[in-house]
Amino acid sequence: LRDMCKIDYHLIESRAKELKSLEEKFKTKQKNYSKLSDVTDLCGLRVIVYYQDDIEKIIKPRLCNRTHSLEVFIAVD
Repeated sequence: LRDMCKIDYHLIESRAKELKSLEEKFKTKQKNYSKLSDVTDLCGLRVIVYYQDDIEKIIKPRLCNRTHSLEVFIAVD
């Protein structure tokens, strides 16, 4: 982010869905998952920036692959 967008950030964290959690998702009847591409939360990324204006710079389409969904949750402290 510092190089690509000229944004200074506080923290970047990521996570991948654990296999056990993924198995449970396919077993549950809450949603009808028939293939892996039906699951929209295989991974997550948290970016904490210092300024609210930097959020829009990060989520611009040029940073996201259009074949994947992107959910953005903004929390302001």
